[in-house]
Amino acid sequence: MANRYVYHSRISDAKFRRILRLFALDLNAVQIAVLTRLSRVSINRHLTALRQRMARLCEQAAPMSGEIEVDESYFGARRAKGKHGRGEWARDEAHINGIEGFWDYAKSRLSKFRGMNKRTFYLHLKECEFRFNHRHDEGYEILLESCRKKPIKLS
Repeated sequence: MANRYVYHSRISDAKFRRILRLFALDLNAVQIAVLTRLSRVSINRHLTALRQRMARLCEQAAPMSGEIEVDESYFGARRAKGKHGRGEWARDEAHINGIEGFWDYAKSRLSKFRGMNKRTFYLHLKECEFRFNHRHDEGYEILLESCRKKPIKLS
């Protein structure tokens, strides 16, 4: 049976779309395995491949290289006063307040894993980035289209 989303897959297109839909809904591997009646090992292989695809999509959208260190220093040309006397570093419409929102999102999302292997941290962080950047979009459709254009490879 040929699968147009995954190279050399033993599952149908419909089963892969179901895995992807459940992943997009942020279910964990155990929950997806139960709902799809596939092994957790098989689900983990698919989820790792999907996280690799998310990482690639994020890297293509905003390539960065080198080391970046961010602390609570200001960025921008001037300090813009906000409500209640609180300052915010800004230049016109550009500001860095979004980074705190992302880190809050990432910390709360990653805490549900109760720790993870160092080798998979990058993929989980990139998954957070993808989900955060597409929180108002349909992440399922974006990933499905990406897999349709270039099928994922299971490791």
